[in-house]
Amino acid sequence: MIFQILYLLISVFCLASEQQDVTNQKPYEKSYIGNDLINTVPNNIAFSLQEDDIKYRSSNMFASKKQNGFIPENKVVIRRDNIAYVVANNEQYNAGQSRKEFIKKNLHNDRLYNPDFLYKDNFYIIKSDCKTINGFLRENWYDVAQGYKNVCKRVKFQQDQTPVRSQILQIGTIADLKKICMEIALLQEKSDAQIRNYFIQNFTPYLIGDDEVKTNSGLFTGYYYPTLNASRVRTAQYRYPIYKKPPELGSGPYYTRKQINDGALNGRGLEIFWVDDFVDLYFLHIQGSGMLKLTDGKYAHVKFSAKNNQPYESLGKYMLQKGYIRKGSDTKSFLQRNESIAHDILSVNKSYIFFQENYENAVIGAHGSELVDGRSLAVDPYFIPYGAMLFVDTKNHSKAMFAQDTGSAIKGKIRGDIFAGKGYEAGERAKITHNSGFMYILVHKDQNIRII
Repeated sequence: MIFQILYLLISVFCLASEQQDVTNQKPYEKSYIGNDLINTVPNNIAFSLQEDDIKYRSSNMFASKKQNGFIPENKVVIRRDNIAYVVANNEQYNAGQSRKEFIKKNLHNDRLYNPDFLYKDNFYIIKSDCKTINGFLRENWYDVAQGYKNVCKRVKFQQDQTPVRSQILQIGTIADLKKICMEIALLQEKSDAQIRNYFIQNFTPYLIGDDEVKTNSGLFTGYYYPTLNASRVRTAQYRYPIYKKPPELGSGPYYTRKQINDGALNGRGLEIFWVDDFVDLYFLHIQGSGMLKLTDGKYAHVKFSAKNNQPYESLGKYMLQKGYIRKGSDTKSFLQRNESIAHDILSVNKSYIFFQENYENAVIGAHGSELVDGRSLAVDPYFIPYGAMLFVDTKNHSKAMFAQDTGSAIKGKIRGDIFAGKGYEAGERAKITHNSGFMYILVHKDQNIRII
């Protein structure tokens, strides 16, 4: 009984103290404690911190009842996943608007609201902290510096004033990249610790997000540089053509894969090589470049030139739906074993790739630079600028990579295809690379990042 009375007295005292604290707050401050913050504030609206700290913070910081969160009079913040961001002033927020409409009208590339959170058309970037990114501090930054030199070789031939941009995001100019390349070149004689500190001190990671999905994660697959048997002339054995870009090809839809395979381009003189396996040829289209072992023992290389602007259809997904294969089965092996139906199956994917001979005898991506095994990433250039330094965090890959390539199947804000290298072993590595993960764009302190 005594303990019950004592507990009641302590509770009353604490309640009075808490009430006194609230009474002493400024009129515009509204207190939320612990998880009540997330539950009480309207959907997707969150908080800023005390002392006018308006940068992002994990809401887990408020899991303890010892720390309060306040909504200042002149700020409105949104919560996305467990992170809060100040986005505008209260008088500009209408509770009747959806969050998406509010952002579209008030946040479009306006760094006066919050320079750490930029948004457009469901695409957004969030300033992050390298120390909280899985694998960032353990990365081999010397290897990163060496690999990025391939990007630098391409950059030195470009005009300084050319923007480094996708269709939606810009990170400075080529002049900025040249400066970064000069700094990286000077790291050659530095220690591993000094090289790591250079990247930590000079680059800021921005998480890339997609407002159309519930999380900030996307899909990361693998691709490689295949080798095909080929001839420069058609023979009974080598009868499947590799076509160059038709001169009339524009930006609109062109012949479909089935129409081309049925002879739509016959007699045009567009064939640059002939191969002996139509399934291998299909997967050359998927990879976008490859090496050809010619009948005279020499080797040639081909790379992406253009596409027919028809929609891409995942063959694996289609074959699963039709019951041709089970999940995890080897699509290519099935097609090669079932030639009688393989042609019709391949025609489901209307997308078709045209090639050009690659006289550099190296694996060159769409950026125009030589690819780096395990570090070059094929991206969707609508969202991610070529030449950008990225950090990818998946189950099997937590490392820095470079945006150097693209592919007809690489579509989306958080979508990447990791270059595994050349040959059979690279193909096996690429085959098993299929993970969800996060992608960050690394922005140098001298680069001005903005939504276009």
